[in-house]
Amino acid sequence: MSVGRCVVLVPAPYQGHITPMLQLGSILQSRGFSIFVAHSEYNSPDPSNHPSFSFIPLPDDVADLDKSFLNSLNVLDAINANCKEPLRDFLVQMMENEKLHGQIACIVYDTIMNFVDEVVNNLQLPSIVMRPNTAAYVRAHHTVFQLLAKNCLPLPESQMEDDVPNLDPFKYKDMPLPLSLEMPERVFDFMKETYEIGSSRAIIWNTIDELEHHHLSMLQQIFHVPFFCLGPFHKMAPPSKTSLLKEDNSCIEWLDKQQPNSVLYVSLGSIVAMDDKEVMETAWGLINSEQPFLWVIRDIFANGAKANAQLPDGFEEIIGERGCLVKWAPQKKVLRHSAVGGFWSHCGWNSILESISEGVPMICRPDFSDQFINSRYVAHVWNMGLELEGPLERGKVEEIVRRLMVDEEGKEVRNRTIDMKHKFQESVEKGGASYQSLNQLTDFISSLSSLISY
Repeated sequence: MSVGRCVVLVPAPYQGHITPMLQLGSILQSRGFSIFVAHSEYNSPDPSNHPSFSFIPLPDDVADLDKSFLNSLNVLDAINANCKEPLRDFLVQMMENEKLHGQIACIVYDTIMNFVDEVVNNLQLPSIVMRPNTAAYVRAHHTVFQLLAKNCLPLPESQMEDDVPNLDPFKYKDMPLPLSLEMPERVFDFMKETYEIGSSRAIIWNTIDELEHHHLSMLQQIFHVPFFCLGPFHKMAPPSKTSLLKEDNSCIEWLDKQQPNSVLYVSLGSIVAMDDKEVMETAWGLINSEQPFLWVIRDIFANGAKANAQLPDGFEEIIGERGCLVKWAPQKKVLRHSAVGGFWSHCGWNSILESISEGVPMICRPDFSDQFINSRYVAHVWNMGLELEGPLERGKVEEIVRRLMVDEEGKEVRNRTIDMKHKFQESVEKGGASYQSLNQLTDFISSLSSLISY
């Protein structure tokens, strides 16, 4: 393969999307492609973490917009509108300076950045979609569209616990949107835009076929393009930093002092919010569980409230050396640590893959979007975690922590997670399913680049 062939990546500007895209870039670079990352100015990745990549910031004109979670759709609409011309200009410049930049093999983009399809179509460049979510989550979109077409939405609240036909084992409450509520039409339109793949020639998945064979097979019949399952990306890629937040490595020194499999790691990701009562109940539940814990508690949670201000008076004195609080943790290092025996997670897909990869069972507390689908899978299909449902109460928190960390039930869940860890490892090793899929993707991208003439 020619070193001069390059792949242009277009990630979406959120941690759960940037991380797998940069990992994919490292994977493709290991196969000889030069990597260009065309990204929005909002939530820009740190170029120093990937010095061999070329980073191209795309002016997005969202600096003055409200960036709160509830305004995410407006932010993304603005980015999709405002980044279109800057991306086109950059790609044209690359095409006109092939000797300097190398030949464009293809564009790989996150479907949230749906403006990319129009740009590459106009320039007659091939593209591939990268899905950062599970195949089951994408199938759930299809279910929502069917309900919408039949004018069944919103659903009665009483129906939310019902099983979704032809989407076992999911319930209506697990779908990507709260289907019992009235939703703006723009929300459904955006769902459709991110579901469709436009003119893309293939889909890259951060999953393994063994986990999602049925859903992948069903989606193959819908999209009619090659699928390449390379998961888990972080095990296929050389080690690299992808975090948008500063990691506090001091917690590793604290973990070094703990007993094997004794610590519960608590982290709800970079977006999920907790209100005052939830912070308080979680804190008391952790105290009363009498188990060591590492809690990632960000500066700001819901509505701009300072999370630390909502902790019980004297919290750090009460827990003493049994607990450790950090604003953000080096999660992959934490999960690899021998002291960590459980992970209380929001069930973002990256977190689940990282947890299973290290054989760490989970407490599942989903909050929005794909997290409900992911939680259902982990707790009720793969049996690699326990689901914490309903309002957060200290008694429920204490009980589920002890179930996972102390009881026989937790040991059984841990053993199943370790079994899947071994399957993950086999998949990424030479001859494994993900390894072979990468070989096929490499050949596929090379075949695309040989068809380009400009």
